[in-house]
Amino acid sequence: MSLPDDLAARIDDTRITYEKRGPGMTINGSAFVCEFDDPVDPEAFCETAATADDPWRLFGVKQKLREKTVDDGGAVVQSAYWKLLTTLFHIEDGAVADASKLDLEVTASWLRVYVKGDCDEHRVVEFLEAVDAEYGIEVNIQDGD
Repeated sequence: MSLPDDLAARIDDTRITYEKRGPGMTINGSAFVCEFDDPVDPEAFCETAATADDPWRLFGVKQKLREKTVDDGGAVVQSAYWKLLTTLFHIEDGAVADASKLDLEVTASWLRVYVKGDCDEHRVVEFLEAVDAEYGIEVNIQDGD
């Protein structure tokens, strides 16, 4: 599977920002979803992706939000649900040049991505290319219009 050519621009359009409005704040942007070609083990995905090694360049704290549930016959009714609060490293000439905040939610069938603030959308594309190469994904970004 290949990722859309305009993925960086589309990711930039979803970026989550916080804007002061009167005495409060407003949140702009939204998450987007990547559907896995085949079911994955969410815990194993978190263990694999949350590493500073190539190709991931991601450091994070994982948390299980929900256990997997099965019916009486053993069929999965609901996937386990995990969250990764991460820092995505930008490496240049073998050294960390910058880092971005990126939050992920993972189930057996999809990965939800929250690109926040000044996170580099091109580095997010590189991360998603690594996910696509390892697991196969289809990126679904809703048009904001």
